[in-house]
Amino acid sequence: MVINTNNYKFYGIGAAILATLIWSGNFIVARGVIHEIPPVSLAFYRWMTATILLAPFAIRSLKAELPVIKKNWKYLLIISFFGITAYNTLIYIAGTYIPAMNLALIGTTSSPVMSILLAAIFLKEAIKPLRIIGLISCITGILILLSKGSWDRLIHFHFTAGDWWILLAALCFAIYNIMARKRPSGITPVSFLFITFLIGTTLLFPAFLVESNTSHTPINWNWSLVLIIAYLGIGNSIISFLMLEYCH
Repeated sequence: MVINTNNYKFYGIGAAILATLIWSGNFIVARGVIHEIPPVSLAFYRWMTATILLAPFAIRSLKAELPVIKKNWKYLLIISFFGITAYNTLIYIAGTYIPAMNLALIGTTSSPVMSILLAAIFLKEAIKPLRIIGLISCITGILILLSKGSWDRLIHFHFTAGDWWILLAALCFAIYNIMARKRPSGITPVSFLFITFLIGTTLLFPAFLVESNTSHTPINWNWSLVLIIAYLGIGNSIISFLMLEYCH
């Protein structure tokens, strides 16, 4: 049987595009619900929903893969923190400061740049000419969009608190993306996602408790918010992260 590697590349590119399209709504949500639910609570309910919904599909394979999971618990703990606990929580925090457009522009363009640089440093991947062109294009695009094409605006541009939060989120996702390439063999994609979702949600729980007792923004529960959390849990978590697994 001949395996067509071009098909795998095609599927990988398609999965990446689909994940990006789904994730684009995440930035709109991050900004749109700032008066209805605090950022950490939004992240916690999102991942809790995703974990519960994914459990029935992962439970069968978990028993057989438990030895591999136990052996790689440190890896799973670290990748869960960066990809689940920190990444989207930081996006939602940034959403309380800056518009959705800025979230999307900075978040989606800076993360690939960071991923390429981290891969070169830690995975010893060569930065080929095509990737250099991509890096330059991303950086140039960020500067043009943020400055709105004004040289004077670019010279006097300075990062706000929200910009720094979204940059930190992009760094966390870049770390997750690099680590995901080293996913231990013997763990299926569904089990891997369930374990990282479960660990990431558990790590987020203390911050959720602190925010619940200190936040001045009470949760305004309504059907709209419930549907948004369902969308985040199913689309932005389960489906998009599965697509990301196919990219690897």
